[in-house]
Amino acid sequence: TDSINMIIAESDTNAAGGMAVTVRNTNGANGLVSTAVPADNIGSADGTIADGTENYGLCVISVTETSGTFAKASPYNTETCATNSETNDVQALTTTGENILNSAGAPVYGAHAEISVNAAISGITPAHADYTDTLTFIATGTF
Repeated sequence: TDSINMIIAESDTNAAGGMAVTVRNTNGANGLVSTAVPADNIGSADGTIADGTENYGLCVISVTETSGTFAKASPYNTETCATNSETNDVQALTTTGENILNSAGAPVYGAHAEISVNAAISGITPAHADYTDTLTFIATGTF
C-alpha cells in the first residue's frame, strides 16, 4: 500500500483567466484493470487507503509557485496526502475528468505540484502482474 509513485506537474500561463488542470483515467471506477483478465480490477473510489482494503486513486501532496497562485482544486483540497504514506485520502478517478489543480483565475509562473498515485489490495484481490490504467492530465488556459 505504499504510495511511492509520484507525478510531477509543472506549468506556466500568461492567460488572464489562469488555468485549470483536470485528470481523467481510461478505466473509470474499475481503476486498475488486468490486461490478461479484464474482469479483474482494483476499483477506484473516494476514501482512505488502508491495508487489506482494495482501492486506487490520487491525492495532491504539495503545490508551490514562483509567482501568482497555484492550488489544489476541490475536492483534492480537503484530503490528507503525504509522500510514501499508507493512509492517504484519495479521490476516485473518472473517464470524464475532474479538476485537480488551478491558478485561482490568474496567471501563474513556476507552478509545481506533486501528485501521489495510491493503490491497495485486499486479501481476495486476484494476483496479476499486469494491472494497468492510463492517466491523462490536461491544463487549459482561460484567455
